[in-house]
Amino acid sequence: REAGARAVANVLRPAVEQPQGFDLVLESVEVRRVTSDGELLVPRTSPGDRWLTTAVVRRRGAPIEVPVEIEFRFPGTSRRGRWDGAGAAVRFAVQSDRPPTGVLVDPERKVLLDRNLLDNGWRSADPSFTDGVGDETFALFGGLLEVLF
Repeated sequence: REAGARAVANVLRPAVEQPQGFDLVLESVEVRRVTSDGELLVPRTSPGDRWLTTAVVRRRGAPIEVPVEIEFRFPGTSRRGRWDGAGAAVRFAVQSDRPPTGVLVDPERKVLLDRNLLDNGWRSADPSFTDGVGDETFALFGGLLEVLF
C-alpha cells in the first residue's frame, strides 16, 4: 500500500514470481599490476607501481532495474561506483597505487530483494598484498557485458 501499485507491478511481483528470484552477483574480480603507462586509465601523478582492479556485477533472475553501489576497499579508504541497473551486467574499473583489500556489491544492503548476499563480495586472500599508501583514481567503464559475450 505504501509503495503503490506501480512498484508492486514493476518490482515486487517480478522478484517474487520468478523461480530464481532476484540476485545481484559479483561475478568476477581481477587485480593486476599495470606495467606500462599505456595501460593506465588516467596519467600518473606520482612514481611507483599502479594496479588496475576490474569487477563485473551481474543481475540474475527477475529483470528488475534497481540502482546499486559497488565499493572497492583499500587500506584506510574506499571508492564507490554506482550502477543504474540497466542491462544484465556492468564492468567497473579502479586504478590505484596499491591493490584492494576487498570489493563489495551493495555495501549498505539497500537492495532488500537480493536473494543471496554470499555472492556479493570478494576479499584479498593475501594480507601482504595490500601494503602501500596513496591516492586511488576511480574510473567506470560503462556498457553492458552482454555485448562482449
